Amino acid sequence: MLLVKELKKVICSVSYLLFVAILFLGLYSQGVFHFGDRVVEEPRPGQNYGVRNEEIPEVIMPAALELLWQEYTQNVYTTYPIGFYKTVRLNDAEKEEMAQILARLTGLEKEEILEAGEDIPALKEGLSYTEFKECMDAVDKLLGGGSDYALDALIGFGTKDITYEEAKVEYQLVRDKDRFTGGYARLFCDYAGVMVLSVLPVFLAVVLCLKDRRAKMTELIYGRSISSGKIIWVRYAAILAAVMLPVILLSYYSNMEVWGLYRGMKLDYLAALKYDLGWLMPTVMVTVSLGMFLTELTGTPIAAAVQCLWWFVDINAGYKSVQSSYALLRLAPRHNAGENSRFRITDFLENFNRLVRNRLLMAGLALLLVCLTVCVYEWRRRGIIGGRKKFRTVLADIFYRKNEHTS
Repeated sequence: MLLVKELKKVICSVSYLLFVAILFLGLYSQGVFHFGDRVVEEPRPGQNYGVRNEEIPEVIMPAALELLWQEYTQNVYTTYPIGFYKTVRLNDAEKEEMAQILARLTGLEKEEILEAGEDIPALKEGLSYTEFKECMDAVDKLLGGGSDYALDALIGFGTKDITYEEAKVEYQLVRDKDRFTGGYARLFCDYAGVMVLSVLPVFLAVVLCLKDRRAKMTELIYGRSISSGKIIWVRYAAILAAVMLPVILLSYYSNMEVWGLYRGMKLDYLAALKYDLGWLMPTVMVTVSLGMFLTELTGTPIAAAVQCLWWFVDINAGYKSVQSSYALLRLAPRHNAGENSRFRITDFLENFNRLVRNRLLMAGLALLLVCLTVCVYEWRRRGIIGGRKKFRTVLADIFYRKNEHTS
């Protein structure tokens, strides 16, 4: 059977074993197999229910200034320019530029800022929230991006205590909508998508396609009796299945770890599978399809570089803002807002339709790329492109025929 042959080629390759190993180690390093310390309990009156973030200017402005002043006096700034921790230290010229921004925020002279101690100054009287955000944007750019002062991250300073009534509603959503397991499944998807599945599957596609092209095995094994469409679609399905199999197994290993924490509760035992297929698979689909298309088109591993660039841009798009987390063009939607977020059930429900549109777009793009791969593969089998007849020659022939037809 053609699918079995292609599946064996993928699973028995060294690149696939490396993929599985990196997938497991990457997820293990993020603690997705140890969710036992994140238990959601029913709130009781008089407890501390944590905080939530809201865009409250009178809270955000002084809190942001306090942190900025502390980091300025120590000249140590924490940023996440590509989603990973980075410490930034400014040189003398940059420190003067930062002092100028602080002067604008506080109303002090730049020289006063440069000579000030650790005592935190107050905000300038009458400072508008619009001007404040302009200053914060300048700070973020000076630090190289990815800081807490980025416009889409400022809401993190707007903390507000959660009331008992709010905590109760939140718990009911976790219990009735998520049935507890859904939140853990979303956290798994967040880590798996951004760390591994939005980039590594492209290498499996590239390696498999290049291996067959270099060994000239496709024509020997399949001959011309099997259509190009069948070869490409079966190969695509094989890579997709090979990637998703360990993902599903590991997601259940992660999800099952918390089942015992909610004994007697009504749990959604299919949550991991539903999120794997609906959330993660479109990312894998588009990553694999891009790898196959560019490899068949160019005969080179350029797809790996293209996918790595896309991945880099995507994770650098930010995730602290709900809008950016569920943006239409996100390759890997983000969902992680920390342990106190109760798995962002409210954010998820409010943005569910946006997430669906994003996932459908990625799946549709993937299917389009596979169709284009079929066309390219068929042209190569016929000798239209590749070999002695270069692609530019094909374009010249098409242009010549078009002119001949119109003359």
